[in-house]
Amino acid sequence: MPTLETLSPESTLILAVAKPELTPAQAQECRDLLAEHHEALDFGAFVDQAARHGVLPLIGRNMLRHHVNINDENRCVVPYCWLYSGAYTSNRSRNRAISDDTGHLLRALAAHGVKYAVRKGPVLAEHRYRDIGVRHMGDIDILVNRADLPACAEALSERGFHQGKLDRNRTRVIPFERATRMFWQLNLNNELPYVKPADHDDVDQYSVDLCLSIFPVGGNYPDTDELLDRAVDLTLCGTDARALSLEDELLDLCVHLHKEATSLRYIKAGTDLTLRKFQDVALTCAEMDKRGDWPLFHRRAVDAGVAEHVYFSLHHTKILFDGLVPGAVLDALRPANLDYLDEYGHADGAPGRWEIPFLTRLFDVGRRSRVSGSTTIPFR
Repeated sequence: MPTLETLSPESTLILAVAKPELTPAQAQECRDLLAEHHEALDFGAFVDQAARHGVLPLIGRNMLRHHVNINDENRCVVPYCWLYSGAYTSNRSRNRAISDDTGHLLRALAAHGVKYAVRKGPVLAEHRYRDIGVRHMGDIDILVNRADLPACAEALSERGFHQGKLDRNRTRVIPFERATRMFWQLNLNNELPYVKPADHDDVDQYSVDLCLSIFPVGGNYPDTDELLDRAVDLTLCGTDARALSLEDELLDLCVHLHKEATSLRYIKAGTDLTLRKFQDVALTCAEMDKRGDWPLFHRRAVDAGVAEHVYFSLHHTKILFDGLVPGAVLDALRPANLDYLDEYGHADGAPGRWEIPFLTRLFDVGRRSRVSGSTTIPFR
């Protein structure tokens, strides 16, 4: 069974340097790893893994701020250092552009009387990582009630968004096919994405996902209104906004991580397991330790019927970030049968079981070839 100590030098270095906050001792550990493995390190593989895991901007920031790439002889031992710093500064510029556009959208939603809560990206970048440049933001996820969808569509249209996909030149929105629209309406708790062409060199497109629930399809889950009623006020994207309560935020991150880690759509895309997703959970756990209510979180996970989803995410997060996930919380959620931790494809109706352990597949760039079946969700 592989452990953190038996990972490749490239994977070990990524885990060491891709920390949201590096202490002086941890920065020196990174320098020591570079000195120890410098001749053996494949920096091409290192960059590839860092990009796949969504932590290249964070690594770039840490190289800029902590100079872990400079050895004791005052010599840079990492080739193409500009690549890492550029990833950070470019992502910071990109996220600022997305944040500015999102701020305008949030004000438009409020003007239309929409009850909403922002999920994930902006909340994590601004309030968990506390540096808008270190975490890549993709689609902006917003939780809303189904009854507010017409008002949301109107606000989005005013801001230039339309449902569809951009053409290859990224200048025109191509509507989704009718069969795709019908499938999503009947089977999923997300609306199809709203997109618009970008007006910024660092942004490929602006994209918004309207979510009708944070829970899987089916089941007797808490009503979205309940989640929105206990949402909290905070400053986000330069404006007054609403986001999930801290306990619901962690619940959301855990359920979402489990969904993507076990769904064939994400496995086939190679985005099922990324270090960034586990960091999101770990940092939110750290925030829970400061001001959250762990017993309340436990009750909500159990009452919502997602305790196994939550345990899955916290269990794997603890493997990578042991000190940030309380053992007592994990023990209280532990199910009797843990076989499901290595299973996938249940939501796709094509269940399977991984033949390689978690740490191996986390850094296995070819793991998609190890699964059978394919996603049934259309996106055309």
